[in-house]
Amino acid sequence: PKYFYEHFHRFLVLIITISLFSFTAFSVRKISNKNIKIKLIIASILLSAPIILGWLVIFTRLNPIVVASHLSTSVALFGIILITLPSVQNELKKEKMKI
Repeated sequence: PKYFYEHFHRFLVLIITISLFSFTAFSVRKISNKNIKIKLIIASILLSAPIILGWLVIFTRLNPIVVASHLSTSVALFGIILITLPSVQNELKKEKMKI
């Protein structure tokens, strides 16, 4: 109960990480659009930055600069994913129509 939100946050990050990496691997194999593949690969690589910064937040005991860096990179990554996923969905629909 005392650390419920921290553990929930870590569990949520684990689920998002597994989802993003598996979705990227699936998209690299199934989608022919190189632009979308690059966006997903960049998002997968960038995912390591907030994870490392999250560890540093704990290690530095909530240093404000590290916390701000962690939050800003997480929001930027969320934006990249939010913009890329509809593009991937449209591309998958186009691929189905070709078949």
